[in-house]
Amino acid sequence: MKRMVLLSAFLSLVIISSQAQTVDFSLPDSAKVSIDPAKFNYALFEEILLVKINEQRNGKGLSLLKEIFVLKRAAYDQASYMSEYNSIDQDDPGERAILYGGTRNVSELVAKTNLGGTAKATYGQAAASILERLMSSTSSLAILNGRMFEFVGISATVDAEGKYLYTSAIFGNKSSVAPKLDNSANAYISAKSFDLESFNSKICNKCDKVEHVNELASGISIEKNTIYLSCDNVKRIKQLIKTPTDGFAADIVSKNQFRCGRDNIINYSLPNKGIILKPLFFEDILNKNLEDAKSGKFKVKLGELPKNISADSIEVNLIVIQQDKICKNLFKSHVDPLQGIYEFKPVLWVRRDPKFPNDKPATLEAVDKAYCDRMCSRSSNTSQQDAANTCNCVVASYIMNFLNTESAVNQVYLKLEKSKTSGKFNADSLWMLEVAILLKTSIVTGLSELMRTNAANKLREIEPKLISISNNIALYAYFAQQGDYPRALKWLDPVILNGSIPEDIVFSYILYSTLSSTRVNSALLPRVMDIAKTMNQERFCKLFAPGGISFQVKENPMVKEIICTTCTQ
Repeated sequence: MKRMVLLSAFLSLVIISSQAQTVDFSLPDSAKVSIDPAKFNYALFEEILLVKINEQRNGKGLSLLKEIFVLKRAAYDQASYMSEYNSIDQDDPGERAILYGGTRNVSELVAKTNLGGTAKATYGQAAASILERLMSSTSSLAILNGRMFEFVGISATVDAEGKYLYTSAIFGNKSSVAPKLDNSANAYISAKSFDLESFNSKICNKCDKVEHVNELASGISIEKNTIYLSCDNVKRIKQLIKTPTDGFAADIVSKNQFRCGRDNIINYSLPNKGIILKPLFFEDILNKNLEDAKSGKFKVKLGELPKNISADSIEVNLIVIQQDKICKNLFKSHVDPLQGIYEFKPVLWVRRDPKFPNDKPATLEAVDKAYCDRMCSRSSNTSQQDAANTCNCVVASYIMNFLNTESAVNQVYLKLEKSKTSGKFNADSLWMLEVAILLKTSIVTGLSELMRTNAANKLREIEPKLISISNNIALYAYFAQQGDYPRALKWLDPVILNGSIPEDIVFSYILYSTLSSTRVNSALLPRVMDIAKTMNQERFCKLFAPGGISFQVKENPMVKEIICTTCTQ
């Protein structure tokens, strides 16, 4: 159901005394009212959450945030999407902000909470629950407590069943509001957009389902002033280009638009960053493939570089069009494969069998084949004994590397599920055990490719969270070496700001982050870059030398400041 999007106006909730400079974060009596999902008071909840966020920031000595329409309207779109699809998946918050006069220089946190079933939560309790979830990781705290933020937009929506409350909070500052440009911008940005329309989340979300879509621009090349797009696998192109209004276009972006010492030249009211060439659509793209059809490869001409533009002064972006909507504007990525071996070492233990309390082992080191065989075949008299044996079988099979046949793996999977449903073991320890089993199963060479792939897919479905620095790094490396950079980054997010992360991991994190516009414009990337430049300034500056990371990462003003003040290029 559509509703009005109103800025929070509880000025009486936060009172700053000009004499004592104290802040009152007390909530009104209405915060104690139980929630009726059918009559949910969105304005009340959003204002209470804003007070709680500002109370959290005030405790850290940070400035209080004010709500602005640009961010609140973009947050509303996300909250509505989440409640409609019962999902906390995010698209690019910057693209949503642009629709309402903003820029890509924003950061978003999302969360959902159960409204309590029969025991209804109060508005204050629901806001506290959402805040707890927004503070659940190091990376989210970096946004919530970001010193660079002045503004916020908060929006919440209840799902159709009245069970869950979905919330989006988008953070920004002055650079989050699109500036007015003078006529000098016309030299770099074409106003002609060929009737293409701006980003639409419902249509554009389909793009992200195409594997490695954000790396497609790496196939752009300029040969004698002709711009080409190449791809080693034509199937990836066909996954994107399915209807007559799907297509590609080249967007020519000048270095001068992001020059140090002045504001960036970007017209956020247009879907292109620079000079957009005439788009190619479905029929032209598939019929004008310059590669042999039998090769499985793809190469198409996107257009000619204008005669007055030098190839070494620009970058060519790839615009991805879906149903006449500009869904992605991708700059050429620069990704080096992650080298090295990073071992996952789960914290595991065996349980004593209540039927045989004197049984060995008392420690994991004493686990041997005989013990594994005994645990996996022993019959029991009670559910407690059976549960202990079942879980011990899974642990012992992992330790003894008995996950090398399909029958053994299937048996372990069944026993693991039995342990999870028994209710007799700590959920976190079983979660750790499941991650360990899936990780090992996905790389055992003796298993079929199908079984390894299924294990990898199940591991991909597990929501990343903090385990330990070394284990989070191991899972980051596992997915990065598979080329699944978005999933890899999510495993490293909880620990990336820790000062003991190896240099190679920190620098690879920066590289992989540049594949996502959302991450480029986030508050987290500049903090990681600060760590990297301190570790190795020469290596850091080489990242942004010609042939390295795109100069367009300087769209984030915090990133631009770090590069411009650290590197003389």
